[in-house]
Amino acid sequence: MLQASPRERAAPLTREHAPVWTWAPLSEEVLCAMPARWIWNPQGAPQGGPGPGPRHRTLRRRGVAPLYPEPSELEGALKGRVEVSGQGLRLFADEGSARLDLPADLILVKVFHRNAVELHLASGARVLAGMAEKDVELLDVVTQAYL
Repeated sequence: MLQASPRERAAPLTREHAPVWTWAPLSEEVLCAMPARWIWNPQGAPQGGPGPGPRHRTLRRRGVAPLYPEPSELEGALKGRVEVSGQGLRLFADEGSARLDLPADLILVKVFHRNAVELHLASGARVLAGMAEKDVELLDVVTQAYL
């Protein structure tokens, strides 16, 4: 049986022998984009903050997430899209130049409902995005893996 010498064991891995990790993108490559209606509230949630708990919350009961309890909050929302990259989220409006960049370290808590996503930010502000159920599921999975 061949054994490596102490010098060979201590030598750093060369580029061709180093493992290749491609889990998180190094650039701002868009991982997914989906249509959404979104609204930004600088005062935060009407009922207060998200409360104590995990940073990533999917409110499933028996495998089914409940609908967002206050759909009236999305009545004045901007129609646009949400883009996810390894660095965070971007929200764009279809009309006008409204754009909201949310770096991953600025997002304190993500709460996933069946038809909406609540993002509570470090500044105390809150972003609410209404989407199709399949898009919320995709956003849930992608943000768990990359953010």
